[in-house]
Amino acid sequence: MCYGGVNEISLCAENLVILEIELEVDSAMNFSHPTNAPKLQHVSISVMYPHDVRDIITWVGKDCPQVESLYFDMWFGDHPWAYSLPSEVPTFGHLRQLYILMEYNQLFDVTQVAALITACPLLQRLHLVVSPLL
Repeated sequence: MCYGGVNEISLCAENLVILEIELEVDSAMNFSHPTNAPKLQHVSISVMYPHDVRDIITWVGKDCPQVESLYFDMWFGDHPWAYSLPSEVPTFGHLRQLYILMEYNQLFDVTQVAALITACPLLQRLHLVVSPLL
């Protein structure tokens, strides 16, 4: 069920430093558009319905390479496609802080996080929370 709302955001904000997206309704938000936000340093994405983690990680990694902190809060239910990382995780060359909050689900192999950590050569702080299904 889709309740409408924002489906797409194209960022063209040269002075944007912090981006926070919180989706608490079913939405077809598109995370695959190029971003023109050269000063963006902190990204926080909180979604309560199925979104493809692969698209979000690829979007941040390729279009926002200067990001220093990344916060994911994702609750996907029983959608198997939502629980996998991209086959090629982009390098996060400036990422120093990574926060991942996810629900525990047998569809998600928490060891996939290792590929994401490996893609962050400057990572200084990792905060991983895996909670039971609500």
